[in-house]
Amino acid sequence: MSAEKRFYSQMSVADALDAHSKAHDVFERFHLGYCTTCPSAQSDTLEHICTQAGVNLDDFLKALEDLLAETAT
Repeated sequence: MSAEKRFYSQMSVADALDAHSKAHDVFERFHLGYCTTCPSAQSDTLEHICTQAGVNLDDFLKALEDLLAETAT
């Protein structure tokens, strides 16, 4: 995976999971693991699932971005 790939609010759950092999771990850490297995949530945006679950979107996106930083080092 290239380091240029970024996580963003309008990215779908499916695309986020495809972007990094450990993205599922971040979903679990934010108690959004159920979104990774729900067929209808796969097309939802990261912003939508965070809003629905009461999760801070900026914190969630930063945690996903941190995966890329770990990979780059």
